[in-house]
Amino acid sequence: MIRQFLARLPRDYIDQIAIEAEKRIDENLMLHFRIDKQAAFMGAIAPPSDIGDTISISIKIEAFPATLQKALASLNELLQEISENEPG
Repeated sequence: MIRQFLARLPRDYIDQIAIEAEKRIDENLMLHFRIDKQAAFMGAIAPPSDIGDTISISIKIEAFPATLQKALASLNELLQEISENEPG
């Protein structure tokens, strides 16, 4: 389910999350980012706009052992798979 949700994000936002991953993952290995609330209401998943409401998303990254480096590796692998399977 998480994979399908992330796959609906625009490619450039996935790239941005990947670049900023170390800053976006907290000590509990939760990945944090925001999406545009108005777009979500319309059925789309889009990065937040400069103005307007947002929805905060937190996703637990599975990693064993539970370290930041393992979580980063897991997230990067997932985002890479999503990018490779993107149509077009």
